[in-house]
Amino acid sequence: MEEYSMNVNLHLESTKCMEIKYTTRTSVESICLDLCERLKIGPVARHLFSLRINQTSIYLANYYTLFSDSFKNGRVGPSLDLRMRYKPASIQELKKLDARAFEYYYLQVRDDIVKGLVPGLAYDDCQPELTGLCITDMFRYMLENSVPMQAVERDHKKFMNKEIVKRHRFYLSTPIHENLLKLNRNMKDQPNNISFVKEQYLLEVENRAPCYLQEIHEAMLDRTGPDGNQSLLVNIKVTPPHGPDSGIKYCTGSLKKKYTPTWIDLCTIEELGFIAFRDDCSVELSRLNGIPIYIRFKSSLLMLSFVSLLDGYYRLSCKWTFNLCQKLRTESLSKLYWMKCHGPVGGQFSYHKLEIKASNQVGSYIIRESESSYSTYYIDVCVKASSKPISLKVSVVADGYMLEGNATIFDNMQSLIKAYKDPDGEIYFRECVPPSDFDVSQLLLCKLKNDLKYAVGDSSDLMKDNTSPVCVPLKDLEIYGGRSSYQFLVVISHYLKYLFLICDTL
Repeated sequence: MEEYSMNVNLHLESTKCMEIKYTTRTSVESICLDLCERLKIGPVARHLFSLRINQTSIYLANYYTLFSDSFKNGRVGPSLDLRMRYKPASIQELKKLDARAFEYYYLQVRDDIVKGLVPGLAYDDCQPELTGLCITDMFRYMLENSVPMQAVERDHKKFMNKEIVKRHRFYLSTPIHENLLKLNRNMKDQPNNISFVKEQYLLEVENRAPCYLQEIHEAMLDRTGPDGNQSLLVNIKVTPPHGPDSGIKYCTGSLKKKYTPTWIDLCTIEELGFIAFRDDCSVELSRLNGIPIYIRFKSSLLMLSFVSLLDGYYRLSCKWTFNLCQKLRTESLSKLYWMKCHGPVGGQFSYHKLEIKASNQVGSYIIRESESSYSTYYIDVCVKASSKPISLKVSVVADGYMLEGNATIFDNMQSLIKAYKDPDGEIYFRECVPPSDFDVSQLLLCKLKNDLKYAVGDSSDLMKDNTSPVCVPLKDLEIYGGRSSYQFLVVISHYLKYLFLICDTL
């Protein structure tokens, strides 16, 4: 099969693009997975990423290939961007989960600020805050790369918002120099906690521009009125499910005019039941309650960009194992379903589920993807020799699957499982505990932590509205004895917040 290649644009300081190889059958999801693996972004956080057509707001659905009908006749530009499309519920949790994904998100936000592409941080309204963020990024660059302050000042244009450079090119040197000196002075006797500086930067962006990563799609909305069915030209806004203005809303009229639009609720992500679309680029949004919503788009590319957005947020905030649109079935999810395999849920979740669902009976097991390595699975199984489940590593090799400690290579996971069906054997696979739509795990990256009610495959727990006090056993309480790190965080946090407000003298 003939192989092709192209460059994908990246949000990195050292590498601005990366070459990918693909064939007529290579899906967009496979390309994203390959890029994330090469960038050392883990199997959990990689689901936040997607491919966007360069210099547009159009994202490609996971099931697409670069030879799909919508790409013919040169309708798509020559390059694609790898971006974090789905906004995680917590910056702090993302940093704990995956440092590389956190780093990539920081650089993506930084690039968008420099180019003036962050809604809510327009120059006319937020010039002091923009300047403060840009100077903070210069300071971060100094710390991270051990670059002299004079060198960063000389290259200030690549750190500053383009509109600020355009309007204040002759007056930037003094405020940049003075504020970098102040930051240096406050950091002189403190550890170089670069990660914390990045976190404060992102939190400030979140505070000033909570609508970052929301998407607006132009379409025709079919509404039933007193004169019958009507089709309205509308803008449909999709805000992350954990945001302050979350959900799917629409407004009429042009957003380019200088007036505040009135957004009308359609539904939330959680209220969606399923999505269907037709060849005429019309979409049906079926809700759990209420009549369906009918929307039409100008092209299949625009339509699938919208549908994939809703499907992605639904998986990352409601049911990770479920695709809202069966025509957009995620390739990797179909494979996991066939294998009765969980995603990268982690060992702790798996052990808990075996205890709840199988009472740790000998031979009960769970298959799951590794949360740290690609092409690796774990089988957590209850055995006679241990009161707790043990984890067996399964590696994907060129010819199939290989269990750690066994040189035999099996064609597929089912063949491997069948080889251990002896009840008297040291390892015995009797009954698989499959994934469930109601599992609540670390995979729900776009669900607020306060809303994560730990559940393993039973909807009844999710329906309880438990507002009673929770008693924490004394043995589970811990006292943190750290001191110097905390003092440092207070100092730098206070100063960074101050810096965002002191640059209004330009």
